[in-house]
Amino acid sequence: MRLLLISIAAAFVSVTTAQSETGPRVDQITAAWEAWATKNGIKETAITIGRDGDILASRGRGRDPEAAQPIASLSKAITAVCLKRVADEQGLSLDTPLKDLSAAFAAVNIDIPPNLQERTLTSLITMTSGLKPDRTQSQFNNSYRYGDTRNIGFSKRALATSGLKGNAGEFHYNNGNYALLGALLEGLTGTDNVTACRDRVFPKGFRDTAGFDPDWIALAAFGGWQASTRDYTAFVMDVFGPKGDIASNLLKLPRYSDARGWYYGLGTHYRSRHPQNVYWHNGALCGTTGAELGSYFAYYPNGYAVTVSYDRCGRGDIFIDLDNALYQAANG
Repeated sequence: MRLLLISIAAAFVSVTTAQSETGPRVDQITAAWEAWATKNGIKETAITIGRDGDILASRGRGRDPEAAQPIASLSKAITAVCLKRVADEQGLSLDTPLKDLSAAFAAVNIDIPPNLQERTLTSLITMTSGLKPDRTQSQFNNSYRYGDTRNIGFSKRALATSGLKGNAGEFHYNNGNYALLGALLEGLTGTDNVTACRDRVFPKGFRDTAGFDPDWIALAAFGGWQASTRDYTAFVMDVFGPKGDIASNLLKLPRYSDARGWYYGLGTHYRSRHPQNVYWHNGALCGTTGAELGSYFAYYPNGYAVTVSYDRCGRGDIFIDLDNALYQAANG
């Protein structure tokens, strides 16, 4: 892909399963995925391919593409889109300062420090709040099979003095931002993130596998969701498709603009392209008590979308190989 690396129910786009699951482009993408898996010694992986709102094909090697799999940081897009829709429903602007949300944060026992009270929801969504360093990273082994969400605990770690060493407006990829968004969703809705978000963001017919992964539920809003590659691809096309409520207003929504020409906003990276933008994100859990895992999605300007799950650390050369291989297959 060479990019190295994402309102309301009435606005949802219909996602369907197409009658035909073959075709030159689908075969090309599938072959690229299989070659990538063979090259990297990946034994368990699944892929779903969609286009323009249709699920075209799902394939698996040692893994069922219709079974729930942990998706790690692909969870962030779910959280951000859910927050956007809850904010719309409750008449909140994403430019709302955190101090004006003190009641919702207090409902989950979180106090926003004085030096962050003027920061906005947008700053959390775009990772420009100044939260730095990422104090979630040292807690992953303590979080494996924890048994419950840790949005609140991770939020408090992020807001501790040792986590406030960044500057407002600077992009720093920090899970703590999304832990805070997850905790805020709990405060605004009075319920957990899955109850609040699943039906708000996943289209009808593609919700059965969506929820918190029991092994990684502690990572909750920033990395604790699970979904099949099929259901996540449906979510991607529904939310980021050109007819959707998000994509049609994307440049008016929260985003950080990088000098290299890409944006980060609503839990995903993207670039402006014609006839539609290109979106991508990867997920990774590496070197933890649990099994290593990788996840990836991309949605291309020609309308093709892919989601992949696999049993290796989703970083470094393995991720770059996958990114490049699928981009070339889908667009070449």
